[in-house]
Amino acid sequence: ITGEKQPQGPGRPAKVYGLSPKQKQDNLVLLIEALMQVLTCENSPRGRSKKIRRIAEYIRGPAKSIGNLTQRLYQAINRLNELNYQARWEAHQQAPRIILGNCPYAAIVNNHPEICQIDKYLLESLLIMPVEQESKLIRDDREYTYCLFNIADFTEGLNPPKNHG
Repeated sequence: ITGEKQPQGPGRPAKVYGLSPKQKQDNLVLLIEALMQVLTCENSPRGRSKKIRRIAEYIRGPAKSIGNLTQRLYQAINRLNELNYQARWEAHQQAPRIILGNCPYAAIVNNHPEICQIDKYLLESLLIMPVEQESKLIRDDREYTYCLFNIADFTEGLNPPKNHG
């Protein structure tokens, strides 16, 4: 049921039915599969990595991260949540952790591990520091899946480089 239509005379409102979003057909997964195949045909690992970084920067958008690490973490989490990642961060003794509670690319991630690289480069672009993926689509005790990233060089990146654009 997608709504109700009020009758013009006596009687009950008519129920309006429609297809749920899952039932509407599109070919986006097929298109993305094809694009990822073309992307990964790059012979050079460096060339492939460069293209994946460009994708991450495109997804990041024009937002520039500024401020100290805590401010950049909040900015990053806000952007990631705009992108449907259900992200949060936690403080830990070694370094902050970024938890991605939803994979917006779940339909293709198993066939394309490059998606995780896009996430890594997206985080690095938002935080202006290196990150490492600790785990991919693991289940917690409540059966929720998530991916976990750690800031790789925590002590080096407390303040962003002054010449970063």
